[in-house]
Amino acid sequence: MAEEKKFSVIIVGAGPVGLTAAHALSKAGIDFTILEKRETVEEDIGATIILMPHGLRVLFQLGLEETLREEGSEFQNAAFQTIADAKVTKYTFFPRAKLISLLYNSLPGSHRSRILTNKKVSSIITNPDSSSDISNRVTVTCSDGTSYSSTIIIGADGIHSQVRQAMYSEPSPFKANYRILWFSIPRPDSIPSTSGFEAHGKDFLSQCLNTKEESFMIVYQRIPSHLKPPITKHVVYTEKDIEDLAKECGSTPLGESGLTLKDVWHQKLRPAGMANLEEGVLKKWSCGKGKIVLVGDAAHKITPNQGLGLNDGIMDVVGLVNELRKVKDGEEEGELQEAFNRYQNIREGWAIRDMQTSGFSLELGSWKKGWLVWRVLTGLMGIPGVEGFLLGRMYNELFAASGLVLEGEGCEREEGEFFEGRVKWVYSIPRGEGKGGDE
Repeated sequence: MAEEKKFSVIIVGAGPVGLTAAHALSKAGIDFTILEKRETVEEDIGATIILMPHGLRVLFQLGLEETLREEGSEFQNAAFQTIADAKVTKYTFFPRAKLISLLYNSLPGSHRSRILTNKKVSSIITNPDSSSDISNRVTVTCSDGTSYSSTIIIGADGIHSQVRQAMYSEPSPFKANYRILWFSIPRPDSIPSTSGFEAHGKDFLSQCLNTKEESFMIVYQRIPSHLKPPITKHVVYTEKDIEDLAKECGSTPLGESGLTLKDVWHQKLRPAGMANLEEGVLKKWSCGKGKIVLVGDAAHKITPNQGLGLNDGIMDVVGLVNELRKVKDGEEEGELQEAFNRYQNIREGWAIRDMQTSGFSLELGSWKKGWLVWRVLTGLMGIPGVEGFLLGRMYNELFAASGLVLEGEGCEREEGEFFEGRVKWVYSIPRGEGKGGDE
């Protein structure tokens, strides 16, 4: 008798979305392996990551509440207050490297050993050997010659996804009209901790986000016309490109501190980064008759100015894992592809909406819609109560409606919701004894 093949998953990519998928699959009792192309998971690169209330409560549901509350920085600006008006739950932000470290180290040791580094995907081959979705395997071969097989592959490998490239022969469907420069410095005493500031100008927008220890400076610039945007090719910027853009934006203020970018450029804690900001949502998030599926930036790319990207990736993971729970023991042909289709149907509309919201906000803040339009809107926002009402209503309803939660055994919580305000969640955390599902 042939050996029975257990349902298993290969996750490609050990960034925040891939590690969240590892936690969620563990909770669902689904075996997984992660393939990461970098030499180490905990690499000190990138800028900041913002967790919104709907993203936070999923990570809380995965058992990370105490760690995240302790390590995260909540914005203290009133404008950043969001869904849980009663408890004043706010946007929480982390250095990207810190959040990755928290997600990685909070996995049980036996699960961390399933994360393999220096594994760059070179090919993906589906190997049907029966009419059962579970028995059919898909094989990933890495550039070092090693191969790994599983029931399905989840591509969580970001904007330049190798998994997506295996699905699509044509060039990237994403287009960039803006580019970004980021760096961090020790937080100056003149800048309040846990604060956030924006500055606006023609074809540019900047953000200064501040933890207790660091200030993160992010500059968005509309790609100059001589470079012929929108750009679809992957562009790697040089050190000279970074220095030139920093010099061009040298007068950018750091909040109300009186400092400018050029004043603090020499204080960088790590090398600055620069990249194009692609935007787009794929029309098809899966292929291979239920063998390959994408999550996060691999499936949809959103400009980071509104902090929605990771939260959308977390919602993808929740939507997908909830569907996988329903079919992991199935034997019918086509079940997995139907699960993938349901997952995309749940998430695609929200991804499009968030992409449009972030893109519009970036265009508005960089005066693409015109300086007068910006001034009129900021004037309205200056009227007492208007900003809180408009932003609160818009984002509260967005988060409440799109905020999925993990379902099934091990996902219940005796106390119910972690936080809830005047706008109620559409999807509620299931009540129960809250038994773990990741032994």
